[in-house]
Amino acid sequence: MEDKINRCLCCGEPVKNKYCNVSCQNKHFWKGRKKSKETIEKRLHTIKNKWKTFKVSCYKCDVLFDVDEYNVSEPKKEKYYCSRSCANSRVWTKEDKKKKSDIAKQSDKVMEANKVIGIKKTIKYRDFSKIGYCLICGSVYNTNKTKKKTCSTRCHQNMLSNIQIEMYKNGENYVAGGTTEWLSVNTSNGLIKVQGSYEVRTCRILDTLKHNGEISEWEYTSDKIQYVDIKGKTRNYLLDFKVLDKDGSFYYIETKGFKRENDELKWTQTRRIGHKLLVWFNEDIIKEEEKLMSLKSL
Repeated sequence: MEDKINRCLCCGEPVKNKYCNVSCQNKHFWKGRKKSKETIEKRLHTIKNKWKTFKVSCYKCDVLFDVDEYNVSEPKKEKYYCSRSCANSRVWTKEDKKKKSDIAKQSDKVMEANKVIGIKKTIKYRDFSKIGYCLICGSVYNTNKTKKKTCSTRCHQNMLSNIQIEMYKNGENYVAGGTTEWLSVNTSNGLIKVQGSYEVRTCRILDTLKHNGEISEWEYTSDKIQYVDIKGKTRNYLLDFKVLDKDGSFYYIETKGFKRENDELKWTQTRRIGHKLLVWFNEDIIKEEEKLMSLKSL
């Protein structure tokens, strides 16, 4: 017959007696009970009385100072230091230094660092004798790469920005945050590629306004401005349409299906630097189309 296994009355773990530790005993004792104010004060008083203050001398400079020890009748340590400077000024023997060094060498952090250092030592010296010519600023620089085209990260980013603008202009790029379809449309300025049906309808409206003599010219522009987004990062905003008025001034038209989180910052910055900007949503495009239809019917 198997012996009966005692289990802790609090957590249920196998134990020799009733509880596995003092913590479980206290939890089980106070479970469902409310501690009175007198009980709490008595406990705090007991704990406070167990703290004792001793006068000890600094092992380094022999200065007397007070230390507090809990539940003892005499100081626990043989050596006490009055300050961190005294504690750190001890003389380390060769045996102590060797012992600490051996312990440190076996630590995971040091072993991982040694692996990285070993990898770096195996890397061969790279020859930077090749001459490069920056495509953006035209400066001469030394490099070890034959296909490098710019002298710095800033010039490289400017090169990529120019490539993206050219791709956007040719209809080979997508709108950031979406995949609006590129469509070809015949206009008074020839065959151009625009994004989405809203821009196609805007092209037809602008062509009609130009034909009626209400505007001088318009273009699907690649003009851009810089603005700071909601995360504090500087970005480029590429405008949609540039319209030349009869008095020689111009303004921009932005077509939108719905407003995104950074749109208001883009529009505010465009107007802040002195440009006139009209934002056409679907309802605005419908109003312009109805206005032109009513004029045509007259």
